[in-house]
Amino acid sequence: MANSITQLVSLTCTEEPLHSEIHEAMLCPLSGQVEPMRLQLYAQHVNSYGIFKRIPRKPVARYFRTADDAEIERAYWTTEMVKAYETAIKGNTPVAGPRVRVTTYGKVVICFLLIALAFLIYTAYAKGLIGGSDAAAVSML
Repeated sequence: MANSITQLVSLTCTEEPLHSEIHEAMLCPLSGQVEPMRLQLYAQHVNSYGIFKRIPRKPVARYFRTADDAEIERAYWTTEMVKAYETAIKGNTPVAGPRVRVTTYGKVVICFLLIALAFLIYTAYAKGLIGGSDAAAVSML
């Protein structure tokens, strides 16, 4: 129960692996030596307040050193890594799938909001605030 309440008031991001490629001879910024590196592309799913789920068009990328699977932060990428990333992105963009999807919880919330709006409009019409003299005839029914 607490997890569902937390999900309603926060943004959550999940990542789905899309593409992986290994570059055999690339300079590792962690060790300063030429090592095999793995480029992993992910599709990022952003869940906004439990109502909407959004998938960006551009995948998220991460480099890992294959020896110990240590992640290399984007700030430390070399120009060789950036060029390999740009080449990999060209073949894997845009990410397949819906761009914005309304979750089941979101559909329920929108349904209740529409019912409340319809009730307010009907109440205003029945009291004669909108619709003129025909509203009195409707309220007698």
